[in-house]
Amino acid sequence: MSLQRKEKEILQLYNKKAEKLQEHSLLQGKTSLEISLTPPIVPPSIKIGDASPTEEQIESLLVRFRPFYLENESTNFFKICNLLWKIIDAEDKKSLLKELRENYKTIMKSGGGFNLRVNKNKLKPEENIDTWLNAYYFHSDKEKKEKLEELQNSTKGFAKVFFLKEIISLTNVIINLNEVVQEVLSVS
Repeated sequence: MSLQRKEKEILQLYNKKAEKLQEHSLLQGKTSLEISLTPPIVPPSIKIGDASPTEEQIESLLVRFRPFYLENESTNFFKICNLLWKIIDAEDKKSLLKELRENYKTIMKSGGGFNLRVNKNKLKPEENIDTWLNAYYFHSDKEKKEKLEELQNSTKGFAKVFFLKEIISLTNVIINLNEVVQEVLSVS
């Protein structure tokens, strides 16, 4: 397997960013999401592993997550999957790529088991993520900000819990894909 210079640079960049993401303080130890519903706590309290994340930690995690999520980035998850698909010949590795891609899509479309309903409509994870990123964390989209307020009010804070769960789940898939990237880089 021979990589062209540009392909190698993109994969090295993905690897560098994925390692930085994996080193984030919220992803150290176990990355399970724990939700406490002890009354009268509203919204629910959230723990990732053993830590109750601060807004600053969430924001810094999202800054590291963003290059894999944004479509325009060379390190976008699906772009890297497509690049690896062209490079890799081994069927077992292609099968793994398919599986990782499907995992990512499943998380974006239906989450990981629990569903969030707002006014009897299921809120898709990709819509929830988009709303949080564009209304609160990275942009000030007025329409999305109004939607976020409605979402938070109608779910009593659970929209943010689901948002964090979705980000953590996607992050795990991104890190798993990096194992394939590292293997390709090691033999090139």
